[in-house]
Order: sequence, then structure tokens, then C-alpha cells
Amino acid sequence: MTGRPRKFDEGKALDAAIKIFWANGYEGAAYSALSKAMKMNRPSIYGAFGDKEGLFLRVVDRYTELHTYPALAKLNEGASYRDGFDLFFQAMIKNMVNKHHSGCLVSTVLCEATYVSPKFEAKLKNIVSAIDGFLRTRLQRAIDDGELPKEVDALMIARILNNNLNGLALRARAHEKEENLVALAQASLDAVLLAA
Repeated sequence: MTGRPRKFDEGKALDAAIKIFWANGYEGAAYSALSKAMKMNRPSIYGAFGDKEGLFLRVVDRYTELHTYPALAKLNEGASYRDGFDLFFQAMIKNMVNKHHSGCLVSTVLCEATYVSPKFEAKLKNIVSAIDGFLRTRLQRAIDDGELPKEVDALMIARILNNNLNGLALRARAHEKEENLVALAQASLDAVLLAA
């Protein structure tokens, strides 16, 4: 006799878990709250995602797939590299001012949880490095196309802009208005890119 196959929507379960971790942090997210939100009992959560650490890593992956990478795709939209950066920052800010949970799951919850597990620290490093890479690639294309001077250090500019994102996430977590964050992002882009 074989067991019944699992019947659950993995995406919906992870989306529900995102809300619990975002609202409570990693350590504050109780299994009872996760189980209720995900509509799965504890053994089913273990069976599908592993322990709490494994579940959180999957949650972070789901979050970046839904929010970070679609925003990064905006870098390649627009008539110029600057248009792409404006669209990217606007998309990231839109995610940060989510009416249910402000800020950024990576900048807040994952960052705060790095001391709990070396896997969390490695995940954070990988995400930061990946974003640096996307931004650097777009800047390098702008240099190659003559939109930016050849002497521009694309990696350093990318790292500065990535740092600016984290500052915006902090302000969003403090419930600063979306229009203020967009204005600040545009001023930051002006300051960094015009200096380049």
C-alpha cells in the first residue's frame, strides 16, 4: 500500500510562510503560526521543506524569485541605462512599501538572522553579490555603448547603488512614504551616476 501523494500548492505555502517570517523575524516565527498560515501540519512542513532553517532558505529563494529578480529585469527596459535604473529602483521601492510588510525580507529578516546559521550568512552574501553583478553588468553595457565614460568603475558604482537600496529598505521599514523614497532614489542616482 502506497502513501497518498502530497496535495498542496508549494508556492502558496511559501508565500504564507513569507508573511510569517516577515512579520515576526526568523526566531520569532513559531511553528504553530507557520503551520496555520501554510495550512500544513508540522510533519508535512518537515516533509516538504525540511526543518525551520530549510524552510526559511526556501522562503528567501521564493521572495527573491517573486520580488528581486523581476525588479532587476527592469534594468534592461527603457530608452537608456538611466531609464533602466529608474525603473529598477521604482520596482524595488514598490516591493518595499508593501501594505502588509514594509521593507525588504532580505535586508531585514535574513540580515538579522545571519548569526543563527552560517547558511543564512552565505545566502545573504550570495544575494548581495548577485545584485552587485546585475547592476555591474548593466553599467558595463552603458560604458561599452558610450553612455558612461570608459574610466567608470562599474563594480564600485554597482556596490554603491546596492548600498542605497538597503538604506531605502530601512526607510520603508520606518514607513516613509513611497513618493519620498522614489525622490531619494532619483537623487541618489543623480549623485552617483553624474559623478561617474
